[in-house]
Amino acid sequence: MTIDSIQNGYVLDHIPAGMGMRIYKLLGLDKTDAQVALIQNAKSSKMGKKDVLKIATDKFDLNLDVVAYLAPHTTVNVICGGKAAEKQALRLPEKLVNMVHCPNPACISNHEQVDDVFTLVDPDKGTYRIVLNTDSVEFGGSGTKMQKTYTSKPIPMHSFGQSISLTLPGLSVVYLKKQGKKADNKEE
Repeated sequence: MTIDSIQNGYVLDHIPAGMGMRIYKLLGLDKTDAQVALIQNAKSSKMGKKDVLKIATDKFDLNLDVVAYLAPHTTVNVICGGKAAEKQALRLPEKLVNMVHCPNPACISNHEQVDDVFTLVDPDKGTYRIVLNTDSVEFGGSGTKMQKTYTSKPIPMHSFGQSISLTLPGLSVVYLKKQGKKADNKEE
């Protein structure tokens, strides 16, 4: 298979096999005039097999948040004048707005009358504090007891080294905030 090189644009390499079309659609590449090549299940010594997206364009800004969310280990090369001019690092976004719709309502909230297990992934070990729990009695909820904080454990999931599992009470929303260091090195 031969795919021509591009003069200007992007090459997204090391996309997990099978994720290329999803990224293609979420980036809106089906609605642009840019030339796009999607290579699926390409051989990879590093991954076994991978997907690759080549986007030839002079005027298209790539939304790296959606790529980082779906395939955080993807390599993003910016091509200028037929050469790789820059590698852009991916960072997991703190917030995605109107980009991704999860078909499972438990991924953000639990709309069922039964408790559901939710798994939060994290690239690094971290502690998360509940800042809102709509199941609290003060919000008219049942008052199901939950821990105030959760610390991720070295249980890999979705290409991340750490994860947390917690049970969401039925008909509730739980908002977690990652604890960290402030500029003055005090804990938040």
